[in-house]
Order: sequence, then C-alpha cells, then structure tokens
Amino acid sequence: MVPLLLAWLGTQPEPGIPDPSQRHPVLMTPVPTVDRLALRAIGYLCVQVFAMAIYVEVIERAGYRELGGLKLDDVLRENRWLEWIQIGLLLVTALLGAGAFASGQPVLHRLLVFAALFAMCRELDSFLEDLAFDGFHTMLMGAVSIAMAAVAWPGRDELRIAIPEFLNRPGFYMMFFGLMLVAVYAQIFGQRGAWELLAPDDTSEAKRFVEEGLELAGYLLIGCGVFEERFFGARRAKAPTD
Repeated sequence: MVPLLLAWLGTQPEPGIPDPSQRHPVLMTPVPTVDRLALRAIGYLCVQVFAMAIYVEVIERAGYRELGGLKLDDVLRENRWLEWIQIGLLLVTALLGAGAFASGQPVLHRLLVFAALFAMCRELDSFLEDLAFDGFHTMLMGAVSIAMAAVAWPGRDELRIAIPEFLNRPGFYMMFFGLMLVAVYAQIFGQRGAWELLAPDDTSEAKRFVEEGLELAGYLLIGCGVFEERFFGARRAKAPTD
C-alpha cells in the first residue's frame, strides 16, 4: 500500500483542468476535476490489497487443510503453487510489453520486457536446473542480458532522453518499489537466523510465508508499473506542460 501511494505522490501529477462552465453555483469558482492518474493509482492499490488478502486466506486455509487436502508445503515450497503464480505474473508482465517490439515503439519498453524475462529465469532456477543441468538458468539469464545490450546499444541516443523522463513518471516509482520488495526486503526478512529465534518450532514455513508474500507483492507492483508505463507513460511524457 505504501509504495503505491508514494509512487502516486512522488510524481506530483498535473491537476485536471477545470471546465470553465463547471462553476459552483454560489461561490462561482471552478470545480476541480480528478486527475486520471489518481484513479489509476487507486485501482492499482485495490489490485494489490485484493491479491494479498487472497494470499493470506489461501495460506490460512492450507494450514487448516481446508483446500482439498492442500498443505502449506504445497503452496510455499520451491516449484509449487505460489512460485508458479509469481512466474505467471512475470509472464503477464512480459506479454504486456510485447507490443513494444513493433516498429516505432520506445526502446525502453523493450528493455522492460527483457527485465521481466530475466526475473522469470531467476524464479525458475531450480526448475530449469532439474529440466536441463546445473547452471542452466544462469546461462539463460546471461542470454537475456546479452539481448538487452543488443537492443540498448543501437538505441542509446534515444535512451539518453527516455531514461531521465522515465525516472519522473509513476511507472518507474512502482517498478522501483516492487524491485526493492523482491530484491531487498524479501531477502532481509528471509534470513533464517532471525526466524530461528522468532519461530524456532516452525522456522521454514513462517520464513517462506513472509519471504514469498513480499516477493508476490513486489511482482504485482512491478506488473502495475509496467502496465502504467506501457499504456500511459509515453502518452504522459508527450503531454504539453506549462
């Protein structure tokens, strides 16, 4: 919730321009309109809250064996339900930006697709190694990195302008906070030593619940950020400013 609000407030969006005909009948002052970014921010927030509420409900019901015999291990362990949901979110994120490879689309949007594929390889590490050989996921991540460089280098002149503009748009804030949740907070709160002190009788499940929940929230936030940037970012950058 907090990252979404910061993503909205940090951008300082332009207020809606009131219609001169919309005036208060008594004060005769313009009636302000609601910026569409504010409405989208509320929508992203609702998606985040709804998804996390479902996550907690599923964990609780799995703990009480109320999901057709599904156990906590079946949800939280590697290559199980929750991890595949996270991979699905990353795949949807990549598909959202698939149109960026059409002619004339921003190079930055293509790089966002490769970033989502890079994260997918990271999440699929154990699955890919079981499927092929040890280090296979690392090879795929290297291939994606090379592809990113191959796309970025020819478009470097465009990126010099696009990246500073991107850093001032709400999509960046959402993706940045999502990345922080996945790469920093999930790792900090997933330290086994702390959980052995807090939950000595149930270290593994408590640790995985918090760690995977933070990663899920982060991937949701990244997905919302890619959606915002892909469909509204470039349009907002081209909007005239005072």
